[in-house]
Amino acid sequence: MSQAHTIQTTLPYSGKAVTLRRVTARDMVEAELLVEQAGGGKDIAHQMALISRVALIDGQALPYQDFLELDATDVQFLGKLDPNPAKPPSAPPPAPPPAQSSPSPEPPAGAGPTSAQ
Repeated sequence: MSQAHTIQTTLPYSGKAVTLRRVTARDMVEAELLVEQAGGGKDIAHQMALISRVALIDGQALPYQDFLELDATDVQFLGKLDPNPAKPPSAPPPAPPPAQSSPSPEPPAGAGPTSAQ
């Protein structure tokens, strides 16, 4: 599982460790197919299928049918997590270039200070 953007937390009811990775377009399509193969369903079935694609529970991927056996409290908790934030985590801004001390320019020859007479 890529560490580019993951969420690691603990399920509130079972106490199991969970890691969610970012959702891909492939996950979305395959979740839809899982729901169709299981006889169709509403938005909650699709959301559960999608989460089952991107979650590791105690380090193991759970098949969709096994995911359906999780306690509802844990499933609702997972449904509130957002593995795909609106924008990617930002890298720290680049360090500013070091300040360069430049020597004072020399006045051209003959352009020295003039004295008043």
